[in-house]
Amino acid sequence: MAFDFRLAVLAPSFRPQLIQYPRMNQPMKLSLEQEFSIRCFADNVQQMSHEQAQEFLLVLYEQMLIREKTFQELLKHEWRLDLGTISG
Repeated sequence: MAFDFRLAVLAPSFRPQLIQYPRMNQPMKLSLEQEFSIRCFADNVQQMSHEQAQEFLLVLYEQMLIREKTFQELLKHEWRLDLGTISG
């Protein structure tokens, strides 16, 4: 099932980031602190070399996959979907 995720892209003209979550009518606006964090991140990325940016992107992608797997495991445990598995 495909979800409609909408994430504003960083651009030279910084604007608040809006994220559309599935089955939610209203987009969620990031906090001022989160917007500031994104701006600082964008400034740091602009100063990276091409090689640094590639390496950093790989690290971020790995962290994203780890976070996704962690959420999956937490939800599986919280929803007690792991009760049928044999632990040992």
